[in-house]
Amino acid sequence: MKHANATHVARQIRVISEKEWQSSGRNEKRELEANNSQIALTPKDVAKRLKEAVLTLRQLPMKDLKPPGYRSNWPDVVHDAAEAYGYDDSSYREDPPTAAAITQMDEAINWLCCLDKNHTRLVWMVADEIPWKKICRCFGISRATANRRWKYAIGRIVQFHP
Repeated sequence: MKHANATHVARQIRVISEKEWQSSGRNEKRELEANNSQIALTPKDVAKRLKEAVLTLRQLPMKDLKPPGYRSNWPDVVHDAAEAYGYDDSSYREDPPTAAAITQMDEAINWLCCLDKNHTRLVWMVADEIPWKKICRCFGISRATANRRWKYAIGRIVQFHP
């Protein structure tokens, strides 16, 4: 018996530049969007996916990454609003990300493999919404240079993405 998921076909991604997307005619855009076998990635899409990857990574539980110490075999206690009110500040723990979000995060992080170390750090810091002033101080460059290098790195991801 075949499952419904087995009938889905993997979609091939076609990468185009922002200028090519803007210069293409309306009919070409419709054909590209209507064709389910190809999805166009623009620099804006890459930047958006990297920001989503940062948010997804923040939502992942990090309890196993702590150094070893006193541990308990009991599951983590989930406090409700009634227990959190009063003595301590109330805290809200977001739901863990979905499997699709984690898959997209892994794909976006793999895009960074085509960049060198400094460009990878720069792209990740911008996606993490660290202020440009701190980024410039970290790399010892001006704001214009940092922006130019970020655009170059995003363009390189778009260019070399399979």
